[in-house]
Amino acid sequence: MKKIMILMISLVFISTLGSNAFAESVTDSTGDVYHWKNTGTTWGWDTNIDDKPNIDITDISYSIIGEQIVVTMTVAGAITDSEVISYWGYLNTSDSTYMFSWNNGEAFGFGTNIEPGSYEMDYDPEITASGNTISATFDVIGTFQTDIEVWGWAAEYTTYGDTAAEWWADWAPEEYSWYEGNDSEDTSEDDSEDDSGEDTSSTETGETDNGDKNTNGTPGFEIFALLTALIAIVFIIKRRN
Repeated sequence: MKKIMILMISLVFISTLGSNAFAESVTDSTGDVYHWKNTGTTWGWDTNIDDKPNIDITDISYSIIGEQIVVTMTVAGAITDSEVISYWGYLNTSDSTYMFSWNNGEAFGFGTNIEPGSYEMDYDPEITASGNTISATFDVIGTFQTDIEVWGWAAEYTTYGDTAAEWWADWAPEEYSWYEGNDSEDTSEDDSEDDSGEDTSSTETGETDNGDKNTNGTPGFEIFALLTALIAIVFIIKRRN
């Protein structure tokens, strides 16, 4: 009888947790790593690299349990402590933003309210890595009701942070790579005339026109400038406290 009572109490407790919890996950296919490389004469992106499982993201998700939010990233291989490999996770809402990073066994992260005049911040989330998963636990900030979006990316460099040299990266979901179209530069000449008889020939060197995206750019890397500023703000706040 006692065991039955314990089981019933446990089931009630679990169901109570479930009523206060919410989770959402974004899956990402494997073998979709991007590779910035030199082909001998030009630099360009190669796609669908399948031999980098340690940075090949398979899932990024978040769970809300009570007053905390857990953002989790999973890769096909294993989370690797290396000076040249880094992992980044982000979650944005209409009035708050959260981020974490993991590089060479060192973690960093914060959550902050982005409403004007609000300075609510969690600058000391719990971040752990085990096996193929990184998890970051934050205090919930803001209303957390609309425009909720989770994404992440992982990168491996030949020289850390040097996007002029050879490097690899994966974004989840993939549209956050801002990549589209050809994998190489277009150096062809198009000799033609328009209706007015004017010569419209042009030579494109070092850049490929792919609509809204450029294969010779460094997708995702622009975030480092913003993160540097945010990190500086976090450390200033911690020192004042």
